[in-house]
Amino acid sequence: MHPAIAELPSRLFYESALVTAQSAASGQAPPSFPWPSAATPAAFLDVRSREARDGQSHSNVGEVEAVVAVVDRLRAGGVSLESVGVITFYAGQSRLLRRRLPRSVECNTVDAFQGREKDIVILSCVRANEGCRCGFLSDARRANVSLTRARHGLIVVGHAQTLQADQTWGEYLRWARGRSLVLDDWQTALKAEGNAKRREGGGKVERRDGAKKRRGDKQKKAAKENGPHSASGQQ
Repeated sequence: MHPAIAELPSRLFYESALVTAQSAASGQAPPSFPWPSAATPAAFLDVRSREARDGQSHSNVGEVEAVVAVVDRLRAGGVSLESVGVITFYAGQSRLLRRRLPRSVECNTVDAFQGREKDIVILSCVRANEGCRCGFLSDARRANVSLTRARHGLIVVGHAQTLQADQTWGEYLRWARGRSLVLDDWQTALKAEGNAKRREGGGKVERRDGAKKRRGDKQKKAAKENGPHSASGQQ
């Protein structure tokens, strides 16, 4: 686990005694994602959509859209999706995410992901309500697991107003804000990065198409010029 993202859980859950592997410290977060700070491979996306009941569970469609946008941005930047994990506190949200994400992205609940790690982890917090009720998020054990699954980069998607009412997540937000890790306008940040990549990719496609068109024109011209001679030669 990268030392910069291990700092907070170490202080909150391990009395600052959490030891990180040297290999994790030397790992690099993918530059294709607009990390707010070059020193800390972490980000909080403040998504202001409301939660909804999903049977006995909860879901948040706005957070699903945000997670999909992040995965698309990582994929466009050449990140192997097998190195990306998406976790959430609620089974209802996990079901929605699985319907929208590529199969190569492992997606599960925080409980099911315990003991697992991925290079990049995207956490969907789900809860967003007027009463600032956090439900499962208030469980310190689950919070610990959710914040310690990433080796090289951690992206948390949540509703800041709801989360800050909880002691643990309030600490997380103070930590994130103190290091300028909060992406309030995350849609613009991701769109700007995506547009740049699309422009680069679009230029390449246009050049390839143009080259094919030119080759096709030359072949047609050659066939037209050589066709009659070839026919007479065969006769």
